[in-house]
Amino acid sequence: MDHITIPFQEIVSNYGGALIDISSLSEMSKHGSSIVSNLNNGLMQLFLSEAQSDKYGLPTIPPILERFIVHDFLVCDIVALDSIQGMAIAVKYRREKPKERFNKKDYNSLSGYSNLLLNREESKNSKNVNFIIELANKLPLKFTYIPNELYNYCDKLIRNTSNSIKNIDVNTPWNNYGFGGEKSYQDNRSNFLDCDNHICRSNLGVERTIFYYEIAAAARVPIVLHPARNVEMMNINRAIIDAYKTIKQRLKEKFENPINHLFSNINIDISLQYPALSMYMLKLSAKRGQSLLQTVLEIRETKEAKAFRNWLKNIQYGLVDDSYKEKFNALKLLNEIDKITKVWIDELNTSAGISYKPRSITLSKLPRIGLISSLLDDISFPDPILVNTKSYLTFISQWYA
Repeated sequence: MDHITIPFQEIVSNYGGALIDISSLSEMSKHGSSIVSNLNNGLMQLFLSEAQSDKYGLPTIPPILERFIVHDFLVCDIVALDSIQGMAIAVKYRREKPKERFNKKDYNSLSGYSNLLLNREESKNSKNVNFIIELANKLPLKFTYIPNELYNYCDKLIRNTSNSIKNIDVNTPWNNYGFGGEKSYQDNRSNFLDCDNHICRSNLGVERTIFYYEIAAAARVPIVLHPARNVEMMNINRAIIDAYKTIKQRLKEKFENPINHLFSNINIDISLQYPALSMYMLKLSAKRGQSLLQTVLEIRETKEAKAFRNWLKNIQYGLVDDSYKEKFNALKLLNEIDKITKVWIDELNTSAGISYKPRSITLSKLPRIGLISSLLDDISFPDPILVNTKSYLTFISQWYA
């Protein structure tokens, strides 16, 4: 399991990575057949019809999958992975070492915990855990052990934060922000990590979400959370910088909204049911008759996607850096979106400014051969001129092709 694990220290300031919560991976597991089955037009229409519903489930899958294309890798807390099988490892430790503190290397470490998780019968019999580990063997998904001291620090910090939020809106029950059923493993998890269970339970809502934000902010990386956390995220979204989300917002503001407005004038609705990259994934999968998983892997390896990841990494670095110089550099990179989308709107063509622009050359205007050709009818031929060699912009244009 070493190839799908990464020490927490290696995540910090790795601008190509992002954190992902276990709820998102569990959602992928629940809809595993939709991810690995070949996509036909019928299944694609199911995705599209479900997109506008307020249900969590199938509509959450494409936006999660697209993150495996735009980031170098995604990281999940390995203790959270264990939680979906009832915290089997923590229970085992508590039963076998009842009088010792939780600082033994064979448990309280990434290698120790991952080896135990992989070899436990509970894991082998857990469809969710097995599917997620299989995903990690195919997609750039890794697991890390978040140090106990971070849990302890967040425990104290979040208790104060959540109390402050509660006091602002005393008429709203705190559990209104939670999602999911009652978590039976919370006591095992909190005992193992030596912290209160309010940051171990997603059904309590805000505390666990703030915990994810705090960890991501400490590591200076973006975070991918289950859409059920959207209400909480809207209120605390400024706590973390996500360059990819910034790019999508810029595209929506500078391109999608103006184009939608143009078509609305002739009573045509072309608004997207999913984010543009998700729609591209779905259409490409249906066209090729292959699974979403296969499409994600193929798109990820294209030169355009690789260039986009490097571009995104530079923007992420600039946005989180404290210096004006790097922030200005990030802004310059983001401004490229404004320039190219203006060309797309002016030309009503998402290949404009990206691919080859044809022009005609008249032979009689050229030296030497012009002497003879001038005696004949004018002969011209197309001369393609490459307008833009920035592959990351080509990648974005493919989303709207």
